[in-house]
Amino acid sequence: MDRTIQPEIQTLKNFRILPPVRMTLPNGIPLTVINAGEQEVVRIDVLFAGGRWQQSQKLQALLPKSQVVNSA
Repeated sequence: MDRTIQPEIQTLKNFRILPPVRMTLPNGIPLTVINAGEQEVVRIDVLFAGGRWQQSQKLQALLPKSQVVNSA
């Protein structure tokens, strides 16, 4: 498989979106799970409010961001 060449665009034949299971963790955080069995996952994005716009003090968002970036 040559990943430098873009694959052709194809029409989906059997496309099904599995329903999510929503639950709450013991610490109160909501969790949504889609149990799709064993399949390759291409990408998962987790979006949450944060950064400079959410900080209550100057430079408050800088440390957690640098820890996340440097831990990978």
